[in-house]
Amino acid sequence: TSFAKTSIRPSTYDASNMQASTTWMERNNATQGGGSVHVSCAYPPGEDEGSSSAALVNEKNKDISITLENIGVRESRANVRGGGAMYVQGGTNRTAKCVTTVLRSMFDQNSATAPGADGGAVSVVGGAKLNMRASRIAGNRAVGGSGAGITVKGSGTEILVEDTRIEDNVASLGAGGVQLSSGCVGKLYGVRLERNLAENGNGGGVECI
Repeated sequence: TSFAKTSIRPSTYDASNMQASTTWMERNNATQGGGSVHVSCAYPPGEDEGSSSAALVNEKNKDISITLENIGVRESRANVRGGGAMYVQGGTNRTAKCVTTVLRSMFDQNSATAPGADGGAVSVVGGAKLNMRASRIAGNRAVGGSGAGITVKGSGTEILVEDTRIEDNVASLGAGGVQLSSGCVGKLYGVRLERNLAENGNGGGVECI
């Protein structure tokens, strides 16, 4: 696991700037992953990996880029796969890179509810890349798992988090704030991790496993 320590650059986070144009998603539920938001760069079932069609060959080498700005997700729940607020799934070997950017957003009081489900707020898996800036992740729970704030899994999966607050999140196992699994890359710059709790595991703030 590669992890860059939080830099000493001052945070520019200011929650007062996030209110006026925020789009709220509240009290949504998913039986699998992503209580309110599910981002997938994987091709749908039935698309033949070995297809020689020009469209698939071209798409295979493209980046997929998604931007979410000024969103608020709270009191949402995901069950089996976790990511109570948002689940971001990469495209495996079908796309060059799956990049999701989150700007000036809030993820509050969301939960991953199933035993072993990680990512109370955000789950990033399968080679996806998440960039998050000037946001807040607070009061989320991984009821039966780890990574109450953010969990990152799968070889080549990456997160870049800047000027963001990760606070008051609770995991029943490890990583109250951020969980990084082997083969992932995590970079946190200007991030404040405060009052996060791993009830029965390691890494109240950050756990690298």
